[in-house]
Amino acid sequence: MLSSVATPGGLVTLVEGPSFCISAGDGDLDGARTAGAAGLYVADRRVLSRCVLRVNGRAPAAVDHVLDDPAAATFVSRAARAAPAEAGGGPGPGPGPIVVRRRTLDLGLRDEIDVRNPGNEPTYVEVEVDLGADMATAA
Repeated sequence: MLSSVATPGGLVTLVEGPSFCISAGDGDLDGARTAGAAGLYVADRRVLSRCVLRVNGRAPAAVDHVLDDPAAATFVSRAARAAPAEAGGGPGPGPGPIVVRRRTLDLGLRDEIDVRNPGNEPTYVEVEVDLGADMATAA
């Protein structure tokens, strides 16, 4: 059962034992958007400094996030529709896919990404995840 709803746009912190994860309100670990704080920290070392999701080449627009427990969160966002080949690059008509990202911090960090098509027509979806590590110490 979902325990609390957090404010969209704020930082989200998950904690499990000596590990913690700080992300933006949409689930991305992106230092540029979190004043450099984002990352997965294990034993005072940042082992993952970047984890940025793109759907159809763009960042999904954050809708909301829920803290499931101290070590888990669910992030919901809306992606832009893929551009039809015959349209010359613009997004197709109708609503874009809904993206649900479930993050769990346990014996490591696990993200499950679920892309749902609310439209009546089949759609193409391209999902990219950009990862980075800098091994910085937690100060």
